[in-house]
Amino acid sequence: MKKLTQEEAEVLIDRAYDKEDYKRALKLLNGFIKKTYEYADYFRFRGDLHFNLGEFDAALDDYSESITLNPDDGYPYYQRATISDSRNLHSSVIEDCKRAILRGYRDVEVYILLGMGYFYMKKYVNAISVLKKAVKKDPKNVVAHYYLGFIFDVKEEFEDAFNEYTLGLEGDPENQFVYLARGSLSFNRGNFKSAISDFAHYVDLQPTKPFTFQASREISVGSKKKIGLYIELNNYYRRPREIEKGEDFIGIGTQDVYRVPQLFRLQPTSGSKYLRVKKGVDLLLKEMSLDDQEATLEQAKKKYARITNDSYSNVNRLYHYHGKKIEPLTAHKS
Repeated sequence: MKKLTQEEAEVLIDRAYDKEDYKRALKLLNGFIKKTYEYADYFRFRGDLHFNLGEFDAALDDYSESITLNPDDGYPYYQRATISDSRNLHSSVIEDCKRAILRGYRDVEVYILLGMGYFYMKKYVNAISVLKKAVKKDPKNVVAHYYLGFIFDVKEEFEDAFNEYTLGLEGDPENQFVYLARGSLSFNRGNFKSAISDFAHYVDLQPTKPFTFQASREISVGSKKKIGLYIELNNYYRRPREIEKGEDFIGIGTQDVYRVPQLFRLQPTSGSKYLRVKKGVDLLLKEMSLDDQEATLEQAKKKYARITNDSYSNVNRLYHYHGKKIEPLTAHKS
């Protein structure tokens, strides 16, 4: 069999990559990688192949090798930061994103990732500054506006938070999670009419039917009387109603309302489904363990499925994915 030239192999590698046959592309590429400066791009490309296959440790090794051979290329730093983000290594995210930007890789996603690294380190001033640079580069970027709104909400700067959510919806008027976040903000500020409108949009944008959403809040009326405001919405009817409960009022659903903002960043189409699901489940398990040390992985997967309106079987399959082909997610039918 004729031995392929480098040029012929590169053509075959490109074809395999375009067909998403990453394993074949990886096999061809391995035959031509050499440790010289001119082959830094090969390590970078092989890192992308490993990343697309969910082989993140191998991807990290290749991105680091590419950086060693060509430290002026910003892209491998960003990809390395993406993997660190999935592992909640926020200081590493910040360091590599800053290195990527300094080397000229200034995609809007780098600024968003850097902003969220600062956010999780509770450096809110830095996070806001960086995310504002992201929306300056892309004024309609819904993810950047969402996170700005979420940070302002945490800082109790509610008017700014509401404005950022609104700007995000101008960029993507069908983003269900921004409606949910803005509705939650209005609901907790007592603007129930606005909250019901946003919750209704959230319900209407659900991919499956029927879908029911509930939220509740205790409000004081006068010096003693308390009212339990309970909202129930679904795809077929919307029924806001007030129920007098007294001192023993029990809220319904509000805890999950606050979980969704943390899971929102897993919803954009960029990145692998495996990575998004694994990160979301691990995040939930970590949070649940703070309240209940006996919380299990199975409970976290079920909770993730319920919050994202997905089926448990899909979540379980994606969480334990190890290089097999991922079939399309099927809608959860309740």
